[in-house]
Amino acid sequence: MALLWLQIATRNATAIGAMGNGYSASLAKAGEGIPNMPKYLIQASYTAGAAAAFVSKPQDRVAGVKALIEKLGGTFHSIDFCLGEHDLIVMATMPDDAAAAAASLAVNAAGHVSAYKTTRLMTAEEFMAAQQKAHGVSYAAPSKG
Repeated sequence: MALLWLQIATRNATAIGAMGNGYSASLAKAGEGIPNMPKYLIQASYTAGAAAAFVSKPQDRVAGVKALIEKLGGTFHSIDFCLGEHDLIVMATMPDDAAAAAASLAVNAAGHVSAYKTTRLMTAEEFMAAQQKAHGVSYAAPSKG
């Protein structure tokens, strides 16, 4: 369900934005100029040290995240801070999986996150193609005992 919602959000940012969820109209332009540029959902959690730094010196992290993504050839779409398992969620398009992995390496190397998860999102068309490739293919499950 979340994947479907994210696909709808990237394709219909104007309608979604009118509902007040905070996504910018720039989502409607995701991947423009670069055909089939993959979309990524990034989830991260800060360390206790990073939280202490935010408390002692409040700071805006948006510019740094945006600069990192753009330096790797990607397009920054949004960052939202969360309550719960993760502290932030970033939506971005990147040229390829190597660029997304480079972002993960750079962020983790800085040492201020305790968890970092990248999810490659598929368009509805990509999921249809996957279904078509799977059609008629079988796989034998492991045998018991």
